[in-house]
Amino acid sequence: TPGTMCTDRMKQQLEQVLRKKYGSELRLLITEKMIDGLETPRAKQSREEQQRLEEARQVIESDPDIQRLCEAFDATIIEESIMPVKKS
Repeated sequence: TPGTMCTDRMKQQLEQVLRKKYGSELRLLITEKMIDGLETPRAKQSREEQQRLEEARQVIESDPDIQRLCEAFDATIIEESIMPVKKS
């Protein structure tokens, strides 16, 4: 399933470990279910990245120095080139 952290390979590895411990007859069944309002870590990361990108765009577009430079040199901002500063 897209966006899931539990891959088929991970499921197989877990099943193998459990079979070694509890016997070869063991079968692992994992059911994935989306819960309304619950955000996955990947979805949260993506949302936060989008927020930082939007904030970076707003900062660039509203910066008076950048506006003056654009006017003085008849420049335009290439939106795709705007990147948020990575948190360290």
